[in-house]
Amino acid sequence: MSNEFSSSGKKPDPVSKLAYSIDESCKVSTVGRTKTYEAIGSGALIARKVGRRTVILHKDLESWLDNLPEADFASCEVSPDRAARCSPPSAKT
Repeated sequence: MSNEFSSSGKKPDPVSKLAYSIDESCKVSTVGRTKTYEAIGSGALIARKVGRRTVILHKDLESWLDNLPEADFASCEVSPDRAARCSPPSAKT
């Protein structure tokens, strides 16, 4: 049986993994389960099956994250209580 820890006693770097379970992909990407399943359902994120287990390849997760839209914080203001308040992006016509 393989040990999840290296000989130094540390867990392997998550980036060195080839594939992640849904839970692992959520942890390494900091994206929640609902958004992850939405991305899989829409076809934006490729998930694969190994028997009954669903896995996401590292390269597919990285590609999906790279293709997410960039955040636009130009319309944000920080109030004295340090809460960011952003107005929705204006519709471009």
